[in-house]
Amino acid sequence: MRKVAIIWMASLLLIVSGLWGAVAEPIAPVGKPIGSDAQGNAIYQVDANGISIGYKLIGAGAPLVMIMGLGGVMENWQPQIVDALAKHYQLIMMDNRGMGHSTANATVFSYPVFAGDVIGLLDALGVKQTNVLGYSMGCTITQE
Repeated sequence: MRKVAIIWMASLLLIVSGLWGAVAEPIAPVGKPIGSDAQGNAIYQVDANGISIGYKLIGAGAPLVMIMGLGGVMENWQPQIVDALAKHYQLIMMDNRGMGHSTANATVFSYPVFAGDVIGLLDALGVKQTNVLGYSMGCTITQE
């Protein structure tokens, strides 16, 4: 059942992607490189919103920022979803505050703070407009 839901979500996003437009300037990484994932994609950190935010860029096309749920990191996205979306979008995959490659500070966690982190990353990358995909808590952050 879970696989069906994942495939359905990916299919819906691919259909909607036609409404966005296929032409987009590639986003260049900013910040400091801190390593790479198991597939060889570079991972960076950028200082924004009072913390260091870990992220990576995968694929080509219109930007799509992917916001993981509570306790998850960017590596928790299903590889099939990442591969399918990366064919149509330049994915901006990030770790939420205090998770994975992103740091935290004394600020109390809240949805507005998490949303500010996303906006801070997008501002640092020079992204003016993007598609957004949130999973679980990432959906709430997206709505914020």
